[in-house]
Amino acid sequence: MYEFITADEHYSINPYTLPVRGMEEFQECLALSDLEDIETRDTLFTWGNGQLEDPILRKLDRVPGNQSWRDTFSDVYAFFDAPGDSDHSPCVVDLNVNLRSRKCSFKYFSFLAMHPKFLEKIKSAWDEDIPVGSKLFSLGQKLSHVKKACRKLNKEGFGNIQQRARDALSKLQDIQSRLLTQPTDSLFREEFVARKEWRFFEKAEGIFYKRKSRIRWLTLGDANTTFYHKTCIAHEARNAIRYLMDNEDQRVDQKEAVKNLAVEYFQSLLGQENSEVQPFTVEELKAIIPYRFPQEWTDDFIAPPSDEEVIGIIFAMPKS
Repeated sequence: MYEFITADEHYSINPYTLPVRGMEEFQECLALSDLEDIETRDTLFTWGNGQLEDPILRKLDRVPGNQSWRDTFSDVYAFFDAPGDSDHSPCVVDLNVNLRSRKCSFKYFSFLAMHPKFLEKIKSAWDEDIPVGSKLFSLGQKLSHVKKACRKLNKEGFGNIQQRARDALSKLQDIQSRLLTQPTDSLFREEFVARKEWRFFEKAEGIFYKRKSRIRWLTLGDANTTFYHKTCIAHEARNAIRYLMDNEDQRVDQKEAVKNLAVEYFQSLLGQENSEVQPFTVEELKAIIPYRFPQEWTDDFIAPPSDEEVIGIIFAMPKS
């Protein structure tokens, strides 16, 4: 492709008239084809005219992909290197197909409360016997049991929610086709049950994508699953650390090497413990800072919250 999309993809010292019409046509072409640039690293500009008097840099090379491409290779990114003896930067596309899956932290989805056995399972987990310990320890153990119950409920009742929603819709459409061809009382009942089941999974799927994409309002389409799925993938592509550059300007892209490099960097940045450096004593700090916090304020800060305050905070939290 030999056209750029936006004004910031062109650089020149001398005044230059941007080809607005060509840019608009290129943007329209990509939009109609449902293509977007995949995540890229390093150089912004990929082409230069090599002229000293009137140097021009542009992003003429790109790697567009559609939604199917992103679904298949969710960790894909493009790396543009220095051009060397060419006027175009070479591009390498890394599919990252061999990345090991990581254990995801627990997240509570509000659609779990839609399950008919939700309260029963939570109460059963909360009432399980726990080892004797402090109140804080007991609370932690109870929450751990509840978390396990939520995980199990999510897996059994809502596992692979996207496929379940698709299957429920397919089942509903099959019954509707037969109902509209040869209507019977039994088909009317089946259609009612199938529609109720589909709406159940559709609502749960909408909550799932809403939470995953960290967007609080559904504003487009029916349950908006396509929009949110694309948003989730875009977030992951934008935030993922594909590689780091070490002190010798060498690219490090192996998972363990990236971890070690990050640890070394922050150890160097924060420094190491020095036994010769001693903190100020309380008496020295009091001599430097004459202000004293009022005792009644201190009592308010360390006082435990009331039941009403806890209940108010819990119910004020967002549902997902």
